[in-house]
Amino acid sequence: MSLVSYFSFDGSTKQQWGLLSISVIALFLFIKHELKTPEPIVEFHFFRNTHFVSALLATFFLAFFYCIVLLTLPIFFAGQLEKNDIEIGLFLLPATVMFALTSPWIGNRSEKFGPPRIILAGLLLFVAAAALLTFASAQENAWWFIIPLLLFGIGWGSILGPSTLIALGSLPREQAAVAMGTSWTIHNVGGACGIAFAVFLLARFNTLVQGYQTLTLFLSGFALIFTFICYFLNRK
Repeated sequence: MSLVSYFSFDGSTKQQWGLLSISVIALFLFIKHELKTPEPIVEFHFFRNTHFVSALLATFFLAFFYCIVLLTLPIFFAGQLEKNDIEIGLFLLPATVMFALTSPWIGNRSEKFGPPRIILAGLLLFVAAAALLTFASAQENAWWFIIPLLLFGIGWGSILGPSTLIALGSLPREQAAVAMGTSWTIHNVGGACGIAFAVFLLARFNTLVQGYQTLTLFLSGFALIFTFICYFLNRK
């Protein structure tokens, strides 16, 4: 199935590079503003704290991962498996239910196991979930997606709360508001980057299956890389 109906770029290459240049300039102006303002959203000197950086990377990749999954999986269900809106919603329920169940359970046990360990477990669950999504997309039965979606929901719940706890706990209490603002800013940037990456990659394939499988393989690899990075940052 062609991806043109889902992802098309009417603009020229020059326009795309122009938009990228604007984004880089906007980022530069944002950083310049944040470094000068007395009440910044992002305190860049916080990035010297490796535990804080590990929390930011975890929340960045969390949003990167779930935005890609929740954007592309309904498209795959509709375009490849011919599911209607109600069926798509029902197939996505395992992820949201497991997230809702996991989050409070993890919250009550964060001190016992330690937030860094829980985050690493969540990232490894993302590795497995993305790999299984690749396998499921090669099958003709949508039920193959249930297990990876369950793992996705558990991983989601394992990363969101603990990453926030690390971000807040690695800095002085009087800086908690800025730490939270920085964390959620990075989280939202991660989601935007995830959507942009998914659209960019899928648009380069002629079939939905090939594009989706390549995307989920990338996700599995990215999750593994972030797992190692967060592990080494929390060893210091």
